[in-house]
Amino acid sequence: MAYWLVLQGKTFDAESEGEYLWAPLHSVNKHGTGSDRYYWRNLECLEVGDVVFCCVQQQIRAIASVTKRFVHAKKPKGLPGQGWIKEGRLVCAAYEELETPVDTSSRLAALRRLQGENGPLDSRRGYKQGYIFSVPQAFADSLLLLVRHGREHRKHSTRG
Repeated sequence: MAYWLVLQGKTFDAESEGEYLWAPLHSVNKHGTGSDRYYWRNLECLEVGDVVFCCVQQQIRAIASVTKRFVHAKKPKGLPGQGWIKEGRLVCAAYEELETPVDTSSRLAALRRLQGENGPLDSRRGYKQGYIFSVPQAFADSLLLLVRHGREHRKHSTRG
């Protein structure tokens, strides 16, 4: 089992409702051509059972489990995003949305030290511009701890 972090932004609602992850095969420039991006190609590496942390604006909104390996597929209807070619990669995933999103902004410095090469965080601002990134076990453990802490905090705050 491997761990991944996906930066979904505007695509989260459509992807979580449709239970998939999708990325174009390559970008499109003004000449109608473009290049592939490693963070799009990463979809080809996901295996059934892999865990994907779904991040929107520095908040973990869901944890997904890969249910089917990637296939080449057209851009799903209703998926936002302009300037993408219609051909892409699609991975099926079962999403478990968190009751309350988990804010990672206060943990970025610690997460940055755990991410390894080509991780989702840049050296200064926060998350990189990109889509899906492999994260090592220690990074995933740290995110799982934040999620668990958020659930326990919610449980204690609803008592009494």
